Amino acid sequence: MTPGAKMKVALDDSFDPSAFLVAGIFAGLSMAQKQYSSFGTGAQGLANITEERLQIKQLATSLTEGYFPVALHQDPRYFVKGTGGLWKRTGYAVSRSLSLGATMVATTSTHQSWPEMPWPRHFQPLLSGRGSIIWNTANKWGQQIALDTFFNVAKEFWPDVRNKLFRH
Repeated sequence: MTPGAKMKVALDDSFDPSAFLVAGIFAGLSMAQKQYSSFGTGAQGLANITEERLQIKQLATSLTEGYFPVALHQDPRYFVKGTGGLWKRTGYAVSRSLSLGATMVATTSTHQSWPEMPWPRHFQPLLSGRGSIIWNTANKWGQQIALDTFFNVAKEFWPDVRNKLFRH
């Protein structure tokens, strides 16, 4: 694939209708966990958080499917393994979910916590449990990896499901 084609894949995936649905779901989860109280409450708060989640998703997609594949000469597309048992194929799908891009996005998307950090003090906010920078980063990274894993597993097994349902 050419660098332009890789960037087009990233752009198309960034604005896929499912991206808006997923951003809304994660915004609702974030609101339920009171992660973004500064964004407000009710419909306006949900809209603000959804916008933030969309920006995070678009950054993640541009890194993992665009910039990193261009720089590292990789193909960003997911190729279905299609053979082997359930565990082998699921393991393959999961292995394609772990990426440097997702890690970087999780780290940078916790930007709201950075200004509140009392720098010369003993870095206690880094390790102080829920609400800390490390907790928030791990939480966002876990969400991104879980989401990528879900979609990769769905891509891996959809041809089998489609064949069973529609007898192709």
